Amino acid sequence: KPAVKFHFVFIFLIPLLSLARIPTKRIEVNPAIRNELNIILQNTDQLHSACIEQDEGQIELSTKNVIKSIKRAAHNSARVQIEITHLVKVLNAAKDKLELSQNFSGQKRLDSLKEAFKDLVQIAQVYKLDHYNIFFCSKDKSLWLQKSSAPKNPINPEKFGKCGRLVQ
Repeated sequence: KPAVKFHFVFIFLIPLLSLARIPTKRIEVNPAIRNELNIILQNTDQLHSACIEQDEGQIELSTKNVIKSIKRAAHNSARVQIEITHLVKVLNAAKDKLELSQNFSGQKRLDSLKEAFKDLVQIAQVYKLDHYNIFFCSKDKSLWLQKSSAPKNPINPEKFGKCGRLVQ
């Protein structure tokens, strides 16, 4: 029976993993919003680097920068009267998780950042923006984006630093 379970999981899991890499058409946004979203992704990449370096001060500063860029993007989206419901929901969810992370340090902060990274990855996956590599680590179930091509796990850099499979 264990062999049957293995084959069952293998047969259904492999196609799902390959689907994660199928390119999909991304949603175009106007240039002003695209610029704001690209700034969010740039700041997210800086937050990723701060997490890799495990520099609590830089993590705090980078988190503030991402939150500030999210607020600016949400404000500017409203100002030009663009109703992108999905975008607004994702931005607010990421902002809430980032603000929550500011109340913690150490592993609790990283747990909150882990959830925020998932929301920020959605922005890169759904909208037509600058290219970022998106990685998934199966060992700690983390998902993140970064510019560099070699995976650098921001959630557990010491334990799973090189864990990460390119998903996009």
